[in-house]
Amino acid sequence: MGWLACIAGYAVGLLLLRALLFGRIINIWVFLGDVDLAALAVYLMYVGRRAISRAKGTPTPKARFGYGKILLGASLLFSSANSHFHLLPGRDVIKPLEPSNDTQAISMKVTTIVINIGCALLVISGIWQGLRTARMGASATELPPASSASPHDGTR
Repeated sequence: MGWLACIAGYAVGLLLLRALLFGRIINIWVFLGDVDLAALAVYLMYVGRRAISRAKGTPTPKARFGYGKILLGASLLFSSANSHFHLLPGRDVIKPLEPSNDTQAISMKVTTIVINIGCALLVISGIWQGLRTARMGASATELPPASSASPHDGTR
């Protein structure tokens, strides 16, 4: 699985490089979409290298931040903003759903809001994971080392 993730990351990176070389960036939103794809490529390569290292028997330290959570939440938020504001120029391959009455329109808006809040919480939880780890690491260095002798074993 590690090799598969690495190959997928390299493939996404090559597609992004091809798009950059042919001048596909026409506005800031296309650039942000490409940054999102670059983050996906880097994340796939990172996950693949960790899996390969683990398979070879060399342990790797745990990631400080929840990069997968941050990337997934940011990608879904960008996708939602793109579909709402039509940020990226493109073909309408998939026809957007249209409500047939007011109840459907309200429920579609509420669902979109709830999903966007969930995506924002996903990004925040990934960042919070890294901040919590940093804070726990700092407090662990301030504690004195524990003594090996127990008060109940008779050795003092």
